[in-house]
Amino acid sequence: MKKNILIIGSAGFLGEALLRHLSQKDYKLTGFDRTNPFPLTLNAEYIKGDILDYQSVHKAIKAKDVVINCSGVMPNASKKEMFSLHSNGMENILKSALENTVDRIIHISSPAVYGSNDTIPWGEDAPLRGANVHAQAKIIAEQVCQKYRIKGLSVTILRPMPLTGHGRLGVFYLFYQLIEKGITIPLLGDGKNIIQLLDIGDLCNVITLLIQQDKSLINDVFNVGAERFSTLREDIQNLINTVNSKSRLCLFPAFPIKIILNILTKIGISDIYYPMIAILDKSIILSNEKIKKLGWKAVKSNTESLITGYYWYLKNKENIIETKTNRGKSSNKASRLLNILFKKASK
Repeated sequence: MKKNILIIGSAGFLGEALLRHLSQKDYKLTGFDRTNPFPLTLNAEYIKGDILDYQSVHKAIKAKDVVINCSGVMPNASKKEMFSLHSNGMENILKSALENTVDRIIHISSPAVYGSNDTIPWGEDAPLRGANVHAQAKIIAEQVCQKYRIKGLSVTILRPMPLTGHGRLGVFYLFYQLIEKGITIPLLGDGKNIIQLLDIGDLCNVITLLIQQDKSLINDVFNVGAERFSTLREDIQNLINTVNSKSRLCLFPAFPIKIILNILTKIGISDIYYPMIAILDKSIILSNEKIKKLGWKAVKSNTESLITGYYWYLKNKENIIETKTNRGKSSNKASRLLNILFKKASK
């Protein structure tokens, strides 16, 4: 019998990517989101609803075998919105899953929960020291998951590194534009920091593995990230070299650029999450050892995934305004402003 799978947050970047990926398998798929889905030629049902509405969640989860929670909020959401979604929304999902005897839940969390731990790579048992509202909200959602594990629900928590690859823009949208035009690429700090990324295809493969695994092996927390990566400076330079761009790398002081990006996000001009902005000059590496024991291995390196994302951008740039990045449509305003800034700096 086909597994009946519900993807919550199906209109977001990861949710849509998962629908596309899982549609190639023998599953019955349903997407659940409070916004209308982008046009998809997939054999899937769509339900419009809000995870803060218990009745709509309960109805959507009925008769499902697997529930994958990819829900999130816009980067400029208020503290109240973030905490409500990750606390009350998570409670609604897990309560409904328990009452409907769902076989397993897969919850997408974030490595932001680790905060500013000094020792890398971070294992799943590293202290959770979320340094901002987004991270603290993610920790609350994980605490709700732990509560429902005690009640007998199988809940997998995934902490994936920042996503790149096919269809992914986010902070790399700016980089791709600058590389295409041969404009100076800004790197914050000395560029020697290492940011482990994760290709969207590799994350979809992880989730597929978790759907198929014995649930006694996955009722746990797992880090997920690329296995081949260099310093941010080397990864971006490799991308520049591969696509034969005339761009060069230029080091900028981190503090003022972070302030600019954060302000643009808060006023709704940019859709880059602050947690991503915050780590642009930090080294962030997760240990994959735990998930690898289940048989998973990352296929793409940081550079390979960035190259995939860049060529996707070139092919789709005319329609980028209608393309999802983190949680919504991409805004060109911030990119244009920063484009001008860095173009002048390169002269």
